[in-house]
Amino acid sequence: MSTRSKKIVFIHNSAKTFVSLRLDLARELQSKGYKVAAALPVDKFDSIQTIRDASIELLECSLSRTGIGPFSNLLYFFQLLKIVKTNQFDFVFLTTFKPLLFGNLALMVARKKSARSISMITGLGYVFTHSSIKAKLIKAVMIPLLRFSLKQSTAIIFQNPDDQAFFLKYRLVDPARHNILLMKGSGVDLDRFKTSPLPKTVCILMVARLLKDKGIFEFLAAARTLKKDYPEARFKLIAPRDENPSAIHRNQIVEFENEKSLEFVPGSSDIAKEISQSSIVVLPVHYREGSPKVLAEALACGRPIITTEVPGCSQLVVDGETGFLCKPQNLPSLLDTLRKFLKNPELIHQMSAPARKFAESELDIKKIANRIVQEALESGR
Repeated sequence: MSTRSKKIVFIHNSAKTFVSLRLDLARELQSKGYKVAAALPVDKFDSIQTIRDASIELLECSLSRTGIGPFSNLLYFFQLLKIVKTNQFDFVFLTTFKPLLFGNLALMVARKKSARSISMITGLGYVFTHSSIKAKLIKAVMIPLLRFSLKQSTAIIFQNPDDQAFFLKYRLVDPARHNILLMKGSGVDLDRFKTSPLPKTVCILMVARLLKDKGIFEFLAAARTLKKDYPEARFKLIAPRDENPSAIHRNQIVEFENEKSLEFVPGSSDIAKEISQSSIVVLPVHYREGSPKVLAEALACGRPIITTEVPGCSQLVVDGETGFLCKPQNLPSLLDTLRKFLKNPELIHQMSAPARKFAESELDIKKIANRIVQEALESGR
């Protein structure tokens, strides 16, 4: 069967995040002759238009990312079941928990043996990183459900070795059954995210959802402290709101804006431009991530990064060469790493080329797409 006749559907939890996290991969697969569709909720018009402009077939479904009510989840399952029954897919690419769980279950019920399921683990999320009673209860239910649904997948893609170890420990994946791939993230378009001259004034940028666990408060406190000693330095936060239980309110940032310690932007449609206007990109997250794409994009732009010693983040830093690591939920540690750059801005210039080189070696979307095609889609396993 010619590659050109094969069709792959991405089942994702959001049009907006599909555009930011999966569109580059979808385009690479199109360039290799695959027909691409996307089954996702219509949550943002400009994202939907971007998907259509990319000649990706849009299959609409409804999904509440954080809701645990049975009705909404059953509705989502039956919508996916209809989609996989009425379409002829060769491959089903699943990311994030609900699409992964219900997508695999829909393939089981539909008995679509001709459609190969590829599951990408992009981080363990709120339930696996919090110790609340609610999180523990949901986790106790999720683990056996994941174990059962992943039996449908032929390939499992991990973005960091810690998540892979977790899934192996809890027998969520089986090396005898699954083709297991490990790669450092979702990939970056190196033609779009490219090096550019550094700004004359040091600009420290953080891009994240408006969540406490992303280290927002630590960044705000660091900006307030360091602005006193380095008044010319700029601190910029780009943070759209989120429906996650740990989301913070916009009014908690206003006082920092009023005192001129940082600039706040509630979202941006051009992250490449934002990074090009920055000197350093910071992500002081509290918990494990899959592999934060904004850090990969920063490296591709030749910008050193600061992030925490947590799974998924630490693998993107060659400490002292492409950036620095700091301790999670530790303001003094974050301040120490930021001061290294502010005291000696020449470090930013010295780390620029190694940062880009790391991205070219480890994070190029073309290389990652080639691996997915060769080892997940066409491996024959």
